Amino acid sequence: MQKQDDEKPKSWFVKHDDLVMGPLTSAKIRHLLLDGELELRDQISPDKNRWQTISQIPSVVPLQLRAAEGDSEAKAKVAAREIADARDSKQENRFPILSLSIFLLVIGAVVFYSLRYGMPKKIEESVCEAPPAPGVNWRNCLIKDLDAGAASLAGANLNSAVLRRAKLSATDLSNADLRYANLSHADLRHAQMRGTAMVGINLQFADLRSADLSHADLRFADLSNSRIDDANLENARLDNALWLDGRNCGDNSIGKCENSSVGD
Repeated sequence: MQKQDDEKPKSWFVKHDDLVMGPLTSAKIRHLLLDGELELRDQISPDKNRWQTISQIPSVVPLQLRAAEGDSEAKAKVAAREIADARDSKQENRFPILSLSIFLLVIGAVVFYSLRYGMPKKIEESVCEAPPAPGVNWRNCLIKDLDAGAASLAGANLNSAVLRRAKLSATDLSNADLRYANLSHADLRHAQMRGTAMVGINLQFADLRSADLSHADLRFADLSNSRIDDANLENARLDNALWLDGRNCGDNSIGKCENSSVGD
């Protein structure tokens, strides 16, 4: 009989308060026990002939109830399961807390930076459309038909800007950054360019008559075919510049093109 019990039949009959139920699977019986619809003292049989209490068949008794009956091994399993569940719960709770901590740290850093250094300035998206003004940023801009005669562009950033045929007569360009800009065919008569950075600028066919270029940095500038009648070149640097007639100015050409040689 014990041997037959150990075979663990796939289904059982259960006698509860003189009511016979079944056939039921072991899993179903465990479920009913946990729900309180069956009790461990209820009778169980694989064939309605040999009845035993449910508590005598370990395979149909949930671990929790086995522990309640004093099964030391079951108690150990339940304890292990509870520890594992607690660990999993702690692990699950740790991630939201960690995420919240990181979020709060980021917010704190942003607030601290804003209070200490001020809010970041919005990056201008259309600087090329800005009107002529002192300090304007036209770096790398292509501006066609610019007419800014007599305007003030002092300290402006025109680095690598393309301003071909621009009308800049009597315009204040003092201390502006005109390095590598293209001002070919531009009207720069009487323009104020004292101290202007103009390294590598393209001034081909530009009209520079009576312009103030004193202390300007014109190294490697292209002045071929330009007009500079009455222009002020005092202390202007012309090292390696391409002169009006295509000659290359030698090193240390200050105020005028010296030691030039015929260009290739």
